[in-house]
Amino acid sequence: MGDRFAGDCLHQHATQIHTIVGLVGAGIGIAIVPETARNLHPRGVSFLHILEKSEPVHVALGWQRGKDTPAIRSFRQVALLVVQQMQTRPKKATSEQSRRMAK
Repeated sequence: MGDRFAGDCLHQHATQIHTIVGLVGAGIGIAIVPETARNLHPRGVSFLHILEKSEPVHVALGWQRGKDTPAIRSFRQVALLVVQQMQTRPKKATSEQSRRMAK
């Protein structure tokens, strides 16, 4: 890593992926971020894939309590249908698995 990270340690707390990647791009340390951070195409930031099999990302729907509008009900229904389709779809091979199978 060289002398750039030697000496005093600075701790910066950020919760937004684009903020974290921006701090890295500005030369303020390193970070472990989700693979999707690559899609931001940050200038001056390199990424290293560290896990071959990624853990699932748990997501939830949220809406204002007491507001159960037709639009919210429709969105919930569509979201649940998408999840059901994703669970029944066969898994795609990763690019690494594809390379291994091609050998």
